[in-house]
Amino acid sequence: MARKFSGEASSEELAELQVLLSAHPDFNRLQNALSEFPKWDNDVVDNITDQAYASQYVKMMYADEKDTSATLSMDHLPKRKEVTTLLLWRIGAVAASLFIILSLVHIFSSNNKTTILADSDGVSNNKKTDTRSNLTLPDGTIVYLNTNSHLEYDDRFNKKERNVTLTGEAFFEVTHNPEKPFIVHTDKAAIKVLGTKFNVKSYDNESWETTLLEGKIEMNLNERPKEKLQLQPSQKVSITDLQTSDQQKEEYKVSITKIKPLNNDVVETAWMADKLIFVDKPMEEIAKELERRFGVSVVFLSGKTKQYKYTGAFQNDNLTQILKILDMTQPIQYELKDNVLMIQ
Repeated sequence: MARKFSGEASSEELAELQVLLSAHPDFNRLQNALSEFPKWDNDVVDNITDQAYASQYVKMMYADEKDTSATLSMDHLPKRKEVTTLLLWRIGAVAASLFIILSLVHIFSSNNKTTILADSDGVSNNKKTDTRSNLTLPDGTIVYLNTNSHLEYDDRFNKKERNVTLTGEAFFEVTHNPEKPFIVHTDKAAIKVLGTKFNVKSYDNESWETTLLEGKIEMNLNERPKEKLQLQPSQKVSITDLQTSDQQKEEYKVSITKIKPLNNDVVETAWMADKLIFVDKPMEEIAKELERRFGVSVVFLSGKTKQYKYTGAFQNDNLTQILKILDMTQPIQYELKDNVLMIQ
């Protein structure tokens, strides 16, 4: 396909490609996507090609591997710069587009099902989960809880207002009721809605996020009660701690951005489909996702490694496979022992 779109394919190769597409019709979607894929600037091709090739190579190599032990040795794998140089020399920038989609095609064509654990605690709820789960509130609102998340409401719920308190991450499908506002309380803000779909991420020691998919929400920051923020669909608000001191108030950096779906997946809600998606994300933030997903503790032995940034998408990959892919993209040394992941 890369040779076809770069104009290098011979008539024999085009005929062979057609035979392959007939035998594997799922890849017609890939070809259609490539035909409309935008041209990329050369200055971003190198880095993204590295990551895409690493992802595809390791997925192929370890597709049938059952060994889940981590290792510090990567000598048996080709050097990242060597394979990238060869790749770019052969088919140029168009190949970057191809390998990115190839690295994702297995992920996004996999079975997109999430295991949900039903909740039946009744009107009063004090729920914390070690796995993803969901519950239906008395007003019909559906809440999907991510791992290590906690949701509370009391017997006053759905009388005059619908108040819940969240720690962790949850996706809400709120039943519309203009007479009874639905309010999500977190450690940094209160989110008021009438009926909508949105995601809230409020873990300790992490950036706070709310992503709106449908409807409209209004927010009041706890430290700035007079200020109000309003979000439109496909917008995300992020709150990042700037400083914390016993003598000083917490200061926040607040930003509102437009979300950008990746292959029809919203990065901020990918956890609901059992996916891990990183877009230019620092290793320090990725480590927290790995801790929640695999039940490990991550210890950094170097401050520099925390700042390494990665882009990738994973589904049905174990921790060892993910670490191998990250290592090929931006080399790191790591050791996994007794559920403790040490990163040099």
